[in-house]
Amino acid sequence: MPKKAAWQAFKDKKGDDFQKFVSPDFVAVYAEGVMGRKDELDSMNKTTMNSFSLSDFKVGMPDADTAIISYKAKLDSSIYGKDNSGNYYAAIFGTGKMATGRPSFMLM
Repeated sequence: MPKKAAWQAFKDKKGDDFQKFVSPDFVAVYAEGVMGRKDELDSMNKTTMNSFSLSDFKVGMPDADTAIISYKAKLDSSIYGKDNSGNYYAAIFGTGKMATGRPSFMLM
């Protein structure tokens, strides 16, 4: 599953691999604010992810070329030295290239 591979690349701090899974215009929305692909790559080096699991996937297709996928991410991790382990619910949105695992928007 491409989404799991993206999380694994982030955990392993493999920026080049991670970039293969998100579009260049990627936008992520978190409680802390909005981040682009470059911001995600920068935060990778400040994050220690011991483990993660993904579950409860749901897929919606508003039309033939658009997918909205929601899922649960369970993390054992810290960022900037602060524990941020827990359960998170995420949704990703993509068009066209969604089949290759390159979403353009994520809400978490």
